[in-house]
Amino acid sequence: MALSNWDTLAVDETGESTNGVFVSPLGVSVEFYKNWLYVRDRKGWQEGGRFVEPTVMQVDHGSLSYKDVSICAVRGPQNGVYAVVESTIYPPSLTGDCSKCKAKAKSHWHEKGCPDFVDTKYLVMVGCGVYGYSGEDWVGVDDESKKFLVDWIQKSSEEEIPMPRQLVNKLATEGDIKAHFASKGQKVTRITEENIFIAYESFAFEDHIRKIDLSKALRFNQGDAYFASKLGTEIPATEPGTAEEPWMTQMLKKPEAP
Repeated sequence: MALSNWDTLAVDETGESTNGVFVSPLGVSVEFYKNWLYVRDRKGWQEGGRFVEPTVMQVDHGSLSYKDVSICAVRGPQNGVYAVVESTIYPPSLTGDCSKCKAKAKSHWHEKGCPDFVDTKYLVMVGCGVYGYSGEDWVGVDDESKKFLVDWIQKSSEEEIPMPRQLVNKLATEGDIKAHFASKGQKVTRITEENIFIAYESFAFEDHIRKIDLSKALRFNQGDAYFASKLGTEIPATEPGTAEEPWMTQMLKKPEAP
């Protein structure tokens, strides 16, 4: 199908909208293209492979790591691909002992309170590429798809951590045990003769992904983005639910001059 049939919504680690292309520090690019991802790497491409230079792979769904890029992708509404793409930049390792925080070279990094401390940096793209038509109506990335993306990166499940019951007073009742852990902000899910099970919330993504704000995310038509790049103009982007017909569709509808 034509590129103008597809719509993209993507933001970076700060929640700012992007053009749907992520570039890692090593120069690997990941792009939402139609309803899949293309991974491009000039240094990794080889003649005789499946893809045209510099594309090295296509990702429809799943999790993988390539060089300094991690990709997690799932299928979702509007026959779309929904993905989190990430690169992690770690602090430089210590070449010698630090006189300020007393960190040793073998510790790799400065202590957090040290004036020379450099925190880990995460470069992220969160977004989707979807089929933009609903029947004959152009809708672009709709509200349902945006909600699916938000819910996905916030997804969690409750697990249980067993703790030997013998660590607690043998005479303690179940009520006493639950009250004890409740005072620590923990929830007891069940108690057996051998173990006390504590509820633990397990998230699909780490905190730096979950905290990304998608409230101001904008969508754009992939065909419009292609034409904008050739004309040197800005990509026409709008909020989900406010999409106008793609340029190509509008051009095809224009009546011929007499």
